[in-house]
Amino acid sequence: MKPERRIAHRLLDILDAIEDMRSALAGMEYDAFSSHRIVRPAVERYFEIISEASRHLPETLKEKNAMISWRKIADLGNVLRHAYHDTDPAILWEIYTVHLDPLEAAIRAAQADYPDVGA
Repeated sequence: MKPERRIAHRLLDILDAIEDMRSALAGMEYDAFSSHRIVRPAVERYFEIISEASRHLPETLKEKNAMISWRKIADLGNVLRHAYHDTDPAILWEIYTVHLDPLEAAIRAAQADYPDVGA
């Protein structure tokens, strides 16, 4: 598999996780999210996917999108995997409501440089 294809698939993994997260949270307010025993863990999993996929993106892509906190994205996955019992739903909600749109825009823009997905 060509490296560009792997990158293209990582970009799609991130976009799919964002889309799935938005579907899971459609119409939901913070209070419902924070106490939901199914949706909250699902959202945590989507963040894990985003975190792991981001670790495999090239530094040139990250440098081109320096406004994204790539290190924090990677660190979030570690927190969700290893300190899951201490996860603060308010932080997850803030990431969802404030930081997800800029991440999605950066990933969509990066797709132009890594279009090899259908091969």
